[in-house]
Amino acid sequence: MAWASGSMVFLLHRHKQRVQHIHSHVRSPRPSHEVRATRTILILMSSFVSFYSVYTVLTMWMTLAANRGQWVVSSSVLVASCFPALSPFVLLINDNRVSQFLSHCRVRTNFVS
Repeated sequence: MAWASGSMVFLLHRHKQRVQHIHSHVRSPRPSHEVRATRTILILMSSFVSFYSVYTVLTMWMTLAANRGQWVVSSSVLVASCFPALSPFVLLINDNRVSQFLSHCRVRTNFVS
C-alpha cells in the first residue's frame, strides 16, 4: 500500500511539473487536480497504515495473551472494519462533483422552503 501510494504521489508530482507551464498563466485560488489527488492518496494511505498498525498490535495481543478478553476481539474486529467503512467517505468528500451536487440540493431546498 505504501509503495503504490508513494509511486502514485511521485507520478502526480512529475505530471504537475510537466504541465505547470500550461497552467502558469491561470492563477486559481483552488488547488490543482494533482494536489487534490495527492492529498486524497496521502489521507487514505495514512489512515490505512494507522488502522492496520492498531489491528496488528491487537492481533499480536490476542495471540500472546493467555486470557484475552472479549473486548480485545471486538476491538480488533472494529478496527479491521474501519478503513473499508471510512475510505469511501474520504473519496466522496474530496470529489468536486459530490460537493457541487450537495450544494445544488441545498440551494434547491432553501428555494422550495
